[in-house]
Amino acid sequence: MRRIQIIALFLLVMAVGLTAFTRLPGPVSAEGCRMETDVFSGSEAAPIVETLTLFQDEMVYDFMGPDGEEITIFDIPRGTFVLLDRERKIKTTITTSQLMAFMTTVKSQPQQAAGGRLLAPQFQEDYNPQQQVLTLSDVELTYQVKGIKPQDPKFAERFQLFADWYARLNATRLGNPPPFGRIELNQSLATRGLIPAEIERTIITSTSPRREQKVRSHHLTDWQLTETDQKRIRRAKTYLENFQQVPPDRYWQRLAADGSSK
Repeated sequence: MRRIQIIALFLLVMAVGLTAFTRLPGPVSAEGCRMETDVFSGSEAAPIVETLTLFQDEMVYDFMGPDGEEITIFDIPRGTFVLLDRERKIKTTITTSQLMAFMTTVKSQPQQAAGGRLLAPQFQEDYNPQQQVLTLSDVELTYQVKGIKPQDPKFAERFQLFADWYARLNATRLGNPPPFGRIELNQSLATRGLIPAEIERTIITSTSPRREQKVRSHHLTDWQLTETDQKRIRRAKTYLENFQQVPPDRYWQRLAADGSSK
């Protein structure tokens, strides 16, 4: 039921029709790079989510799934996300202004309903500079991260910019926690000039009995785009031109319907 409430809140914010673009600060390198991410549940060996993220100029292209079933294009100067569903051949646009409005709506919910301390974690921070391991710990949420120094030092801030907004976007998806802890983590990494190589997130549920939920992610970064990557980007641009534009409520309709049976 809580999942459906979150979707309903998101659709309500989308219906407001905010269209103002948010200009996003931060250095943007013209050089392209790529990050492969595998996400694992607990100790499972097979990933539950696979993404390929391509950074090129002032655009970020994120391909979710082994075959890039869903593509998210982040236009940094305009402050817009375009979501492309290859199966349904539809697309929708979500602005950073809309995401911020949604975050305000989530924070306004009663803490017990919205996730308690996940809305405002009080982290204790520990950093091992020799191993470049960062730990942020709270009673309900803990991150342990193995960081690396990017080839271009400015990329740490650029990655933070993308990761902050992508965390807000992911918070609109079923089953994902609020983004506020992840945003604090991104800031702590960027302050040290790091990007993640490995992240382990532990959530201790506030329900009774209390349960521990662990999610791990592995991030492999290369500092140039391959020819195959360039082809992926060109295909994404073709989809962007040809797919039918639909409002966010229709784009998310199937997802909300799937959640209603759970």
